This record gives sequence, structure tokens and C-alpha cells, in this order.
Amino acid sequence: MVEKENTMSIPFGPIMSGSLTVILIIFILALLFGVLTQLGWTGVMSWANDIWMLFIYGSVVIGAVLAGLKSGRNGWLTGAGVGVISSVFILLLAFIMGEPVNWPVFLVKIAINAFIGAFGGIIGVNFSS
Repeated sequence: MVEKENTMSIPFGPIMSGSLTVILIIFILALLFGVLTQLGWTGVMSWANDIWMLFIYGSVVIGAVLAGLKSGRNGWLTGAGVGVISSVFILLLAFIMGEPVNWPVFLVKIAINAFIGAFGGIIGVNFSS
């Protein structure tokens, strides 16, 4: 008898590598942002929150696409996992830095990151085949 492959298994390896890619991209962009402000480019300080959100959303898309490429299946699940896990990593970083957390806003951001990640994961899976 032929066993049916479980198609809904969660690909933890690609999710973790995609989430770590998200954190690495955010660190690099934050470092660049800090260097630019130290060099005197203070015009970005007026829209710093918008830039930070663009950093996060863009890096979630990139990490989810890479995770979808690695996974090769269940792109929406892989991408959504990248969005959620990277949001939890960002929350842990906020706790370490002593930042206050507004829980309703954070839960909305997790949902947005999961949606954006699912989109990126689907794109990644489609590129892999």
C-alpha cells in the first residue's frame, strides 16, 4: 500500500531561516539608518517611524520569498510563519531594549506581517518551480 505524503506539515527549517534573514536585513538597514543620521542627515528623523515600518515589511517579504524558495511547497504557510516568527523576534528585541509594547497594535502588526509573509511565500514557491 502506498502511504500518502502529509502535505500540510509545517516546514520549520525554511521558516526559521527566513525569519533570521528578516532580522539580519533589519539590523543592516537600522545600522545604515543610524550611520546616516550620525553623518548629519537629520531629515529622516521626521519620518523615522514610516521608514522603520518599510524596513520591517520589506524584509518580511524578502525573507518569506527566500523561505518559499527553500521550502518549495506550502508557500502561504511558510511565508505566514516567517511573518509571525519574525514579529516575535522583533518583540523580543523590543523587550531587551526596554521599549513599551502596545499589545493591540502589536497584534495588528503580526496579522499584517503574516499576510505580507504569505504573499511573499507564495511568490517564492512559484519561483522555485
